[in-house]
Amino acid sequence: MNEQPGNVMHSAQDRVSAQLKPPVLLVEDDHSKLLSTVVVLRGLEFELSIDTAGSGEEALEKVLGTDYSLVLLDVNLPGIGGFEVASM
Repeated sequence: MNEQPGNVMHSAQDRVSAQLKPPVLLVEDDHSKLLSTVVVLRGLEFELSIDTAGSGEEALEKVLGTDYSLVLLDVNLPGIGGFEVASM
């Protein structure tokens, strides 16, 4: 009987841990910069849920569907630029 509450608690901790991964959107059209930034973010002491976009248009679509804790935005994007995306 002592094992059951432990399992329930462990399961609840897993759910809380999964929910504590802040969602981050990284917007960068240069693939090598995008990959290197993802590597840096994954090397942090805490886990993030990292999503990526390669254009301002794609970033806007993703922001409409997800409540991101942080958006890292390249300002020199083709099409809709980073400053314009940030102002919307």
